Amino acid sequence: MTHSSYSSIEQLRHLVKDIEHYFPAGERPTLEFYGTVKLHGTNAGIGYNGKDIWAQSRSNIITTKQDNAGFAFFLETNKEYFIDIMKKVVDNYNIDMSSNNVILFGEWCGTGIQKGVAISKLPRMFVAFDIKIVPHDDKLSALHKFSALHKLSALHKLSALHKFSALHKPYYIDTLIPEIVNDYEKRIFNIHLFPTFKVIIDFNDVQASTNQLNNIITNVEKTCPLGNALGVDGVGEGVVFRHYYNEKDRYIFKLKGDEHKVSKEKIKVEIAPEVIANINVFCDRVVTENRFTQAQEYLYRLNPSLPTYNKTPELSHIGRFIKWFQDDIWKEEMDVMTANNLDPNMVYSEMAKRVTTMVKALVNQ
Repeated sequence: MTHSSYSSIEQLRHLVKDIEHYFPAGERPTLEFYGTVKLHGTNAGIGYNGKDIWAQSRSNIITTKQDNAGFAFFLETNKEYFIDIMKKVVDNYNIDMSSNNVILFGEWCGTGIQKGVAISKLPRMFVAFDIKIVPHDDKLSALHKFSALHKLSALHKLSALHKFSALHKPYYIDTLIPEIVNDYEKRIFNIHLFPTFKVIIDFNDVQASTNQLNNIITNVEKTCPLGNALGVDGVGEGVVFRHYYNEKDRYIFKLKGDEHKVSKEKIKVEIAPEVIANINVFCDRVVTENRFTQAQEYLYRLNPSLPTYNKTPELSHIGRFIKWFQDDIWKEEMDVMTANNLDPNMVYSEMAKRVTTMVKALVNQ
């Protein structure tokens, strides 16, 4: 059993930057993106290697002894059903299980997992949204052994490794067949059976698509399409958009409603880094209550391997909060920092002060 994480989903502005890097102005592609409702729960995965089946959180393999909001227990109580699902996935997509693992990803959501959204009013459920194929690691080891045995030069070895990586990298399947995953009585759903969205983006003129994207995200935030379909009213979190190409590659980005953004963005649909006046303004943008809530979930609820798991917040945890904030902000907002020439050391200093104040307030409440 090997854990394999779900890939991080970037913002639209990050994708725009990547496209601009690889395609010259005037020659950038026009792509159709397929959108599904983004759910506010906790990332969950079901791994299968042809024999064993296991439950995952975003960062760990989980068990009924070290669980994440009860998902491992949910898998255990529906184990035979999920094994049958995974066998259907293997058969329908012709996956060679002698050399691959399969991960069925979804959102574990509903009552008591998150707050402030329509689906938090519903009984807990697993909503599948992606299938990831993960080649076995031992193939890469075998290639290194082959290179050493045949005394390949450094250049030839590097070339072989690059070719190997292209052929054997993990990838996502571009469809999730409704007939495979969908059982209302067991609270197992398929995100593709709920309302979806299509948008065409011309990357020579991304601004032309922002009104449509704005309307989509505004409507989803106002009324969650999945919650509405299951009989409850309330806000939705956002939408995830995908475009597949070359069979095993994809472009993917997310849009969130204002209530669920972890950064305070002035524009609902950002296609370029915001112009920031100074470090204090930047920290106003990124050191937010929503990001602080995510930090608490990571430290206390989602990672059984952490010493803070299921513990009460303490002042001794301040360093862990600061480290989490730094990692998340550097990942999500580095493009804004560089575009505005903000010194990372000075950002860190101001961010750390604000996070320390937030943790002290949490501990003393």
